[in-house]
Amino acid sequence: MVGGPGQFDAIFDGVGGDLGSASFDLLAPGGRFSAHGAPGGRFASIDQVAAAQRGAAVTGIEAAQFGTDGVARLTAAAFAAAQRGEIRANVGSSVLRLPPAFAAV
Repeated sequence: MVGGPGQFDAIFDGVGGDLGSASFDLLAPGGRFSAHGAPGGRFASIDQVAAAQRGAAVTGIEAAQFGTDGVARLTAAAFAAAQRGEIRANVGSSVLRLPPAFAAV
């Protein structure tokens, strides 16, 4: 792993359990921690007092759960932003480039 305690602005915990909880220590002051996975048996347990002292925002999968009205509102907002040119689709690009060794597989 690159970095150490307090090095990351955002952590997207898809593991949960003890490993997910321990990853909170890697979060920089003022960072964002998203607990959205639990294959470790449970969601990460983040001390809310410690998070507040660090100025960290802690959210979970529930933050991405929307009812019909919420989905309609967010969809309309996304289409309006696209019409204004504020966002655009980037089809066919990749942020991950696999090493040449994977091409042989």
